[in-house]
Amino acid sequence: MKKLQINLINSKFITNFFLVIFLLSLSTVSFAQNDNRVPFRHRVGNPAPQNNVFNIRGDFAIIGNTNLTLADLSLVNNSNNEMIYVDVDGDESTLNSSSANLVFSQENGADPSCSEIIYAGLYWSGRAKPRVGLQFDVVTSSEPGTQSATVTNEEQVVYHLDEVNFTTYSMSISRAGSENNRYPRYNFISNEGGDSFSFEFRHLETNPGRYRIGNGNWITLTNQVIERFEDYSIVTFDPVVITDGDISLTIDKMRRINETNAFVEFYRLSNNNIRLTANGEYVPDIVKTVSFDKRKVKLKGPAASTYTEITASNNNILYPFNELEDMYAGYADVTQYVKENGLGEYTVADLALTEGNGGPVGFFGHWGLIVIYENSKMNWRDVTVFDGYSFNLSPNNIDTVTGELVIDGFNAVQNGNVNLKLGVMAGEGDKGVNGDFLEIRNAVDTDWVRLSHPLNSPNNFFNSSIYTPVRDSQGNLVANPRNPNLSNNTGIDIAMWDVPNPDNSIIANGQTSTVFRYGTNRDVYNIYAIAFSVDSYVPEIQGINEVTSINGQAFGERTTVRPGEEIEYSLEIKNLGTEIIENGKIIIPMPFTAGFVRMDFEVFFSPNSVSDPYFDPNMGPTGAIVWEIGELPLLENFSDIFARLRYTLKATEDCFILSSKQCAPFVSINGSLSGKGQISGTTFDGIPLTQGFLDGDCEGEPIQEPLVINFSGVEEFVEANCGDFDLFLDFPFCNIDPQGSIPFAEIQAAFPEGIRFFDGPDATKDREFDENNPFPATSGTYYAIPANSSECVF
Repeated sequence: MKKLQINLINSKFITNFFLVIFLLSLSTVSFAQNDNRVPFRHRVGNPAPQNNVFNIRGDFAIIGNTNLTLADLSLVNNSNNEMIYVDVDGDESTLNSSSANLVFSQENGADPSCSEIIYAGLYWSGRAKPRVGLQFDVVTSSEPGTQSATVTNEEQVVYHLDEVNFTTYSMSISRAGSENNRYPRYNFISNEGGDSFSFEFRHLETNPGRYRIGNGNWITLTNQVIERFEDYSIVTFDPVVITDGDISLTIDKMRRINETNAFVEFYRLSNNNIRLTANGEYVPDIVKTVSFDKRKVKLKGPAASTYTEITASNNNILYPFNELEDMYAGYADVTQYVKENGLGEYTVADLALTEGNGGPVGFFGHWGLIVIYENSKMNWRDVTVFDGYSFNLSPNNIDTVTGELVIDGFNAVQNGNVNLKLGVMAGEGDKGVNGDFLEIRNAVDTDWVRLSHPLNSPNNFFNSSIYTPVRDSQGNLVANPRNPNLSNNTGIDIAMWDVPNPDNSIIANGQTSTVFRYGTNRDVYNIYAIAFSVDSYVPEIQGINEVTSINGQAFGERTTVRPGEEIEYSLEIKNLGTEIIENGKIIIPMPFTAGFVRMDFEVFFSPNSVSDPYFDPNMGPTGAIVWEIGELPLLENFSDIFARLRYTLKATEDCFILSSKQCAPFVSINGSLSGKGQISGTTFDGIPLTQGFLDGDCEGEPIQEPLVINFSGVEEFVEANCGDFDLFLDFPFCNIDPQGSIPFAEIQAAFPEGIRFFDGPDATKDREFDENNPFPATSGTYYAIPANSSECVF
């Protein structure tokens, strides 16, 4: 067994270390906390639904799984236990992976394959080794090296569970002393059988520091200098030199929190550490590594053969460093990806996680996917998604720490039973630690109702369970497949369930908001995503929007448009509901690639209050057709048409739009309907127009995607009319105050109407400039992106 050599050196405190320690000292310990670091807000996708609420015939689904599990499955908690990767994909290039199947409800005989996906958001959360930062490497293999390296004055501040660089040692913090006289002990253990040694930082006014080798006698450190602050203390002392092979470690400083009766978890926080400096020769191992980034994961859908790397845009949501127990959560909009892949198995791989013992908090890692979908056979619902980051910690069995979240904007059905469904994602709830809860305010706003689902309990809501069933054609709840299918998912919670609402006591008829409260008096966890749906009712107005002709030829004979040609559309309005509609209104935004020419209309009922439609050039970036149709009565036959609007657009001849060879322009038209039910009083807004109906297995399902007409003959037009057109515009400005800005109007005037301006090529995440947020007075490249009807970026 290797013997430990310790020497004491009489020397003064080394001044240039003080700045590092001083900066570390700025953080303080909170012994019980709810830290809503990222406020919860609507997550709506792009484009956002009206009022940030998805008002649909349909629902939401949640799937997900864990990417870490216990090395010993007979144990319960991930805290203080060895965790290993889950890796189910058979792909040697990934270190961790898990899967779950996306399944939709068959409510009212709905065919899931006919449901339309309108939004999908991917979340992931985990806790790797503390203080590794956003990006870190994981060793996949290691073998002894042959060449030595010299280490000179390499300083390291060592925290709980840190490995000591260049040595075989790691350090852990335990709690010593007796009740009301607790203090930290810094334990150094060799993984190759070398002698252990420990340091203590006691509560004594003088000479609080001491050390020992193995289980030998404690030796008081010499020339101790103590600095005491409100929440922590620092002691410096004559250096103790420890030799491990050819490396010597000089230890001369400790830091600790001042709490004298805290649980051991608090002595392991970032305020407790010990400083050392390494010198000598060592032989580094030859290692192979894989690089991880907490902002990135790999996603593979049922229609994909390879992974796609997904990156959290703008660092969504939060990636704490050396705080909040380093528990991170990420998010990315994956709507288009899920639309392309559809139902089936989704696998998520290479979350930024580490194996091993994560101490009293433990390591964990998982992913979850929220998908909102619609199907014409399903019930009307208002669906809302909120996300943010709330950290909850109360490990002393006394203080109850809570946070609240308001869900608003929905409109519960006016009559009858109100059905309520909830989805929640959270990290680090332990199966074996109770005292955490989720509550909802009752309808009369007088009390909190504690919630649970079949796999947890009201007093241990966050208990490492996954519960995400959907209803089959008989109305039974059926679990969606996942791999692995564990009952204890060690530190992660994903739930989706119907919340009992007896006599509408939780959500009442016509209710438009509610409040959730979550908390703990013992556990530690982060909650970051909530999905919510409630029965609603929407008067069923329908607008069928079709192309009738292109340049005088019937649509079908012509399916593309040339620059300067006209496209004629027909919009028919029906009332398919059970009540008169009041304040009916239609808005049809003009596309970026076409302009308004003319329109006429017909009304097929009397008396009527239908106003003439008009074109408003100032509505939106490109103008819009507005038709205030007023009141729509009930007719005997649902197929009866109330009114018809014919309108004509002219395809653009703008050389700026047509000259780009990297993107093909198209004319895209959609619109929305709004109004109010006369009996229910229910208002509706943002109901999209229908361009037709599906055939085959999904016969009758409405198609509510925009009507798209592609251009043809663009190259010939550009060659004949545009010449050598420059698509990259330079804007020189002189004598500009570098602290000022560039007048937005001077840039905007050089572009066609309907252009938005950004500092990057992605309108969904890059910074936008407008009249209220002008361009900075900084040289650079900026991007002009059309509002619709083009995938070009200028």
